[in-house]
Amino acid sequence: PAADAFVRPLRGFSLREGAGRWTDGATALLAVRVPEAAAVALRLRFQPFVAPAHAVQRVAIDANGLALGNWEFRYPADAHVIEIPLHVPADRIPDDGQLWLRLLLPDAVAPAAIGGTADPRLLGLNLIDLQVEVPEAAS
Repeated sequence: PAADAFVRPLRGFSLREGAGRWTDGATALLAVRVPEAAAVALRLRFQPFVAPAHAVQRVAIDANGLALGNWEFRYPADAHVIEIPLHVPADRIPDDGQLWLRLLLPDAVAPAAIGGTADPRLLGLNLIDLQVEVPEAAS
């Protein structure tokens, strides 16, 4: 997609499969280029890895060192695609517009370890989409 030019998975992601890309490990890092150094709104769409044998998946997200939030997803209520909005204030975005988005996934687990498939990756969430919205400047 065109958005891929502005979002680069750097660490802690598997190869793209189908509609998304699974995190692999307890930490994942994305480089996100925003069009200008201004406050931005991000929308993440993902599916947390939760299952009967792995009922909780916690996720913490920060951008350029600023904690954006902590979430806890549970099986079966959250076994679907989730969308979360995030706000990054302008003072956290450098002039070059480079955002470092870090996902902390302390409950990432291999499906093979919980009696699922033979997949050995430490899955936390399947990132489907990341949208960047820059509010228009007030005139």
